[in-house]
Amino acid sequence: MSWKSFLEYLPSKEVFISLVYYKPRPNRGNRARDLLANERTFLSWLRTGMAAISVGLAFGRLISTTLAEIVGTLFVFLGLFVAVYCCLRYYVNVFQIEEDKYTADTVGPWILVSLLVAIAAISFALIFV
Repeated sequence: MSWKSFLEYLPSKEVFISLVYYKPRPNRGNRARDLLANERTFLSWLRTGMAAISVGLAFGRLISTTLAEIVGTLFVFLGLFVAVYCCLRYYVNVFQIEEDKYTADTVGPWILVSLLVAIAAISFALIFV
């Protein structure tokens, strides 16, 4: 899924209204399985975000240096970003499942991996330098 198609869902007033008044349709084919798999994926992303926030808090509190506090803050922001991203991605997937057209996200994973690699490099420098 590209960011352009991802952003097509966000500004639409109808999309936000349909979230509030979501009416389930009869299960046909693999729809229920797809929706449950989407929910499990959402929960695993959410756990990952909470783990990043926990690591950030541990860095900030257990290692009392300015650089450790910076790394801890970065991990907390990474966790918050993951939480917001997974929520948006969850609803985009629900709408795509409902419309019987699913496109894989090709941009989001690269952004998350890049952020994590940058934070890991800073953490490595903090621990071994």
